[in-house]
Parts: sequence; C-alpha cells; structure tokens
Amino acid sequence: MNDFAGIDGCRGGWFAVVGGHRWKAELVPSLDHFWDHNQPLKLVLVDIPLGIEGERDCERLARKMLPPQKRSSVFNPPVKEALNIKDYGKASQINHDFSGKKLSKQSFYLMPKIREANDFLIAHKQASMLFYESHPELCFARMTPNVLPNKKTFQGRKQRLDILKNADPQMIRLYHEAVHKYKRKWVNYDDILDALVLAFTARKGVQGLQFLPQKAQYTQQGLRMQLAF
Repeated sequence: MNDFAGIDGCRGGWFAVVGGHRWKAELVPSLDHFWDHNQPLKLVLVDIPLGIEGERDCERLARKMLPPQKRSSVFNPPVKEALNIKDYGKASQINHDFSGKKLSKQSFYLMPKIREANDFLIAHKQASMLFYESHPELCFARMTPNVLPNKKTFQGRKQRLDILKNADPQMIRLYHEAVHKYKRKWVNYDDILDALVLAFTARKGVQGLQFLPQKAQYTQQGLRMQLAF
C-alpha cells in the first residue's frame, strides 16, 4: 500500500518516493497527478514551503537547529503578495516592502512550485491534512550526528546514500533505478536523495516526527506553517 511518501520538486515536475513496506519511485508532472494516482495515503512529506503568510517561525527555528554550515539551506519563502509576480526585481521589491527583506534568487525560482503546492492544498482539503512541509537536511540530521558535505558534491551524495542504505537497503535500489531511468535535466541526484530521506522519515508516522514549531501555526486559508522531520 502507498501509505507514505516523500516528494521533492525538480525540473521535470515532482520526484516522489511512495510506499511503506515496499517503495516505488516516480517522476510526476504535477501534485494533482500524484494525488490522483497514489491513494490511499497516510502521510506525505514535501520539500517546498507550505503556508505562505509573512515571516514564519519554522525557518528561524530550523536555522537554530542546524549546524552553521547547513543554515544557508533554509531560505525564507516569498511573502504571499509577491508570489504571483513574474519579474524578479519587482517581486523582490514587494517582498522587501512587506517583510523588510529582499527575495533570494532561490526563492524566486521556486515560486512556480510554491504556487502549485499551495494552490493544490487549498483545493484539496484532505491533502492539506496529510501533507507536511519538511526539509531534507533536518531529516538527515536526525539520522547522523555528523555534518554532511554539500549534497551536490560526490562525497555529499555518497555519505547520504550510505546513511539511507543502512536505514533501509531498498533505498539504494531506488536511487540507482531512478538515476538510470531519468535524465539529469529532469531529475538531479540530490532531488532523488531528498525524496528518499523524506519518504523514509514519513514512514515514522505523525507520532514519530519532530516539529518546528512544536505547535503548528496556520494561514488564514488554513494551511499549516510547520516543518516536520
């Protein structure tokens, strides 16, 4: 059964690892497609900001929890007023007007995925209860006390894959299958690793997760602003 899933956005759409006892990995064009083809589900962790409404406590708390070398991996999402702006300069200025902070290029380039994820959850009430925002580096930090090299380096990939292999031998099979099945222009190495660690973490179930902040905050539209790992 497809009880649990980890999803990461990528150039080709969304890379998802789904299962529980046995896993499968797939590249899907949209979250709607994923939702329609993977029922029933109990818990989904996704590496994309969910719940956009001003400055959020979860980013601040995540940076405090991660070692200094990893804090830059946690970026501030755009404010909701900037989310639909297609020009970077204008979006950054609007972000500054409402939050006092310029918009990072990383946040800007992720805005289409952020819009899709948040629109999807607003349209699917059941999904909004099962989807939790997560962060792969927080998930890996739960699995090892060591500070891992950058995930985009060979050594960083190898160490993360070793951690996953020791946690669940199926993970290395899924990784190599995905590497051979999908071209890098659609799914990068780190996209695969991120989805794998999110799926493994999701298998703990809600009761086995940790949260930042501990008590969830919600937007006016009812979307959860909280990191699960």
